[in-house]
Amino acid sequence: MKNKQTSALLPFIILCLSGCSHYSVSTEKLSELSDSDLCIALGERNNTGSEVLRITEEIEKRGDKISSENCYLLSHQAMRSSSDITVEPYAKREYNTTEYDYKNKRWVTKPSTDKAGLIISIPDR
Repeated sequence: MKNKQTSALLPFIILCLSGCSHYSVSTEKLSELSDSDLCIALGERNNTGSEVLRITEEIEKRGDKISSENCYLLSHQAMRSSSDITVEPYAKREYNTTEYDYKNKRWVTKPSTDKAGLIISIPDR
C-alpha cells in the first residue's frame, strides 16, 4: 500500500536531488557584474568547473582592477555560506502491530511509527 505522505514527498525529493541550487548572483552576463559580485559568484560556483573557468576568464579580463585579496575573501566567504545548506533525511512510519502477550495470554494491538522525509536548511542571505 502506498503511503500518501511518502508519495507527496517524492516530487520534492526529486527536485532537491536534481541539483537545484541557491545562488545569490546570476552569471548569465558576467560582463555586467560588479567586481565583488564576480568574486562572490566564483565562490558560490566553486564546484562547477565550466562556471569557474568562465568567471576566472572575466576576472582576468578586468586585470588589476580587481583586488586579488578582496576577491579571495569574498569568494571564500561565499563558499562557506553556500556549503551551509544541509539536507538531513529521516525515516519514520506509523502503523499498528498485533503481538501476542504471553503473560496475559491474549493478542494486543500496539501502535508503531515509520515516516520518511528530508529536513532542508538553507541559510538566509
